[in-house]
Amino acid sequence: MALPVGRGMLTLRTCRPVLTDPLPIPKLCLTGRVPPQNTMVDMSHIEVPPNMNVWPLFHNGVAAGLRVCPGAEEVDSSWIVYNRPRGTAATDATLEHAGFLLGLGLNGHLSKLSTTALHDYLLRNHELTSVGLLLGLAASNCGTMNLECTKLMSIHVDALLPPTSTELDVHPLVRVASVMGLGLLYAESGHRHMAETLLGEIGRPPGPEMDHCVDRESYALAAGLALGLVMLGKGGSTVGLPDLHMADQLYHFMVGGHVRAIGSASQRERFRSPSYQIREGNAVNVDVTSPAATLALGLMFFDSGKVAVAKWMSAPETQYLLDMVRPDFLLLRTLGAGLVLWSDVRPTRDWVESHVPKVVSAQAFGDGGSTDIDHETMSQAYCNILAGACLCLGLKFAGSANNQAFDTLLHYARLFLDLQRRPSAEQAGRN
Repeated sequence: MALPVGRGMLTLRTCRPVLTDPLPIPKLCLTGRVPPQNTMVDMSHIEVPPNMNVWPLFHNGVAAGLRVCPGAEEVDSSWIVYNRPRGTAATDATLEHAGFLLGLGLNGHLSKLSTTALHDYLLRNHELTSVGLLLGLAASNCGTMNLECTKLMSIHVDALLPPTSTELDVHPLVRVASVMGLGLLYAESGHRHMAETLLGEIGRPPGPEMDHCVDRESYALAAGLALGLVMLGKGGSTVGLPDLHMADQLYHFMVGGHVRAIGSASQRERFRSPSYQIREGNAVNVDVTSPAATLALGLMFFDSGKVAVAKWMSAPETQYLLDMVRPDFLLLRTLGAGLVLWSDVRPTRDWVESHVPKVVSAQAFGDGGSTDIDHETMSQAYCNILAGACLCLGLKFAGSANNQAFDTLLHYARLFLDLQRRPSAEQAGRN
């Protein structure tokens, strides 16, 4: 199921389509062979979760769309619609076409889609088609603050609608895509209204009533990434935004504490009605807000060199404080610190190891002889901190063919493979 991702990278921008023919999408291979007889096994013959192939089919379509060259002027609205599968049922072809729209958008072709075709796509109310269309449209108009696209995204985001507007039945994934699309549309703009709205959406409480109770983590993460894109690299020069106390509020979302009143008066009035499904109390739910706030801070202060902000995201130095932070959050915090100190990233083992506190490196994957040390916490923290540093290193030297960076990343890949074979790997979760 990962083959479409590899094919998308291998065939990126290698095709100029023929207007008289639809672009062929290779069939997703869902069969395998079982050694030693190499018996063919089809996915329909084994127990798998329902809808397991939905996202692989979507990515298969994205890989096909990424093949089209950005300079292919023959691609127009008629050809895009010509590739649409016939029929309205949610078949495999419809899922692949949804991804195909996103792939075209990433190469800048969806800006040619006519308003009539756009309306026809959204009228079908197919979830993944709307997701691919909205994200692709935003990617095609990245950083332009296009008014028509902004209106289209705003329809799906409650915070941008008037208080007296009619409630729309919007699927949670479409809302997530719309929020992410706003971040792409207003990338690097420092737009005050969008920044204030997205900041409020990170900490949006559940409710009112039955609303906003599903996919809250993905919605908050999309809002955080969108805010980071809007304020990309502008953390130290937020002209006209000091009254929002954005960095302080994001830090509050990252570490937790008492809920603060944010957003406009109309938004606060809307959320006075409690949720009928989730009760969170007066404390910030960091399980929802922390990943979003961490990445937003990293992007907001990207390459700013602000050591104070980077220290906010450094790993705790004691076991007591480590118990207060989920291990997977340490991965994001290490990545965020690397984004802030982007110019200081070095392709060496010393740089990677510098993020690991001494207490963690000394006690990770221990023999369990001491009852005072929680080796499971230490081992999970060790793995996540190293993974975050390696991810930052990979992003920094992507496409550079830097041999030193390659050797460093290869060393840690082998280290994790070796750890997986040890009995002590259970401390960090073998898988």
